[in-house]
Amino acid sequence: MIPVLAGSKAELAALFSFFFKRWHHVLYSLLIFCSIGFIQLLAWYVQTGNFFVWSYSDSGFYFTDPQFFNVLLSYRKGLFIYTPLALISLAGLIVVFKKNRFQFYSILSFLLLATYIISSWWNWYYGDSFGLRPFIDYYIVCGLLLGILLENITHRFGRGFVVTVLLLCLSLNMIQTYQIYNGIIHQSAMNFERYWQVFLRTSDAYSNIFGGNIDMQPYSKKPRKLIYSTNNDFEKEYSRWRTGTIVGDKNLCNSDQKWTKYGVYSENEFGATLTIQNDSLFYNSRKIFVEASMRRLELEENSSSQVLFVINILNNKNESAFYYPFRINDQPGSTMCTWQTYNYSFGLPKLKSLDDKLLIYLWNKDHQNFIVDDFKLDFYRLD
Repeated sequence: MIPVLAGSKAELAALFSFFFKRWHHVLYSLLIFCSIGFIQLLAWYVQTGNFFVWSYSDSGFYFTDPQFFNVLLSYRKGLFIYTPLALISLAGLIVVFKKNRFQFYSILSFLLLATYIISSWWNWYYGDSFGLRPFIDYYIVCGLLLGILLENITHRFGRGFVVTVLLLCLSLNMIQTYQIYNGIIHQSAMNFERYWQVFLRTSDAYSNIFGGNIDMQPYSKKPRKLIYSTNNDFEKEYSRWRTGTIVGDKNLCNSDQKWTKYGVYSENEFGATLTIQNDSLFYNSRKIFVEASMRRLELEENSSSQVLFVINILNNKNESAFYYPFRINDQPGSTMCTWQTYNYSFGLPKLKSLDDKLLIYLWNKDHQNFIVDDFKLDFYRLD
């Protein structure tokens, strides 16, 4: 932003000339700055024995695949969707362009570079949060552009219109903040359908209605490798599966499909369970990423609304070392007697011992009435 603040090429050149002529003053300033920063390095050294701690060693950037559209306009976490004031502020660039081309191209270049870097991070939506949190550091630029815009609108009607739009955007932002605080907006898995389903909704009836789980594949410089795949179609017993209760009924919900078998959960709290233990492929992997899918049919309306998909890792003392549940239905809806296919993806922590036991199952805690079929899981190793 230094070129923007300088205002022109001549002033920028004069600034650097000033620094060059008074280099010793600049050096003193840098020494003071570094001595303050050294306090953080010293704290790291006292705690870890290292002066520098890089906590993102397993993460990185995909600079050849920036997600410009997603970070700006995606319903999942897009900046302009959840912080509309940032979009309105861009109108200030028109004023800057008319008044000072040097500042215009400086601001534009700065914003494009920042967006490029932010959108190149492997997890472009930056986990569970409200909106695109890495842009918070640059809100000051949006504030400057809004100030420039308002300052140069001389007509009373025009100024009133812009202020009204800004107030509406601010109100929308506050409502969305309330929504995410109360679980109405999902922290990381919104889409077009979900967004408009709860648009401006603040009732408790809309809290925590979204389930499912679609995580991004963890960062890796190498292609992923499939290490294990399993598909329980409930037609027979499968290795590593405890199948649970099975039924076969070609007349189920008056269906005319061929005779087949299903995993039934009516009145059963637990059913099919996958257990993985003593497998070096899982133990030696730096990261495991899982893609799962299954078909589900409700025998009564909303009869699987509270069912949880559970990933549980038990250590050799049978204590839970990792526990992650989410609802199998991605969103509410009446789909009685209709097969629905659901897809999920999630990462697993590194197993600390061959004795660790990985369990994946459905938890029908309210004993609801539904059946499942084709419970499939693909495990990928990331090195």
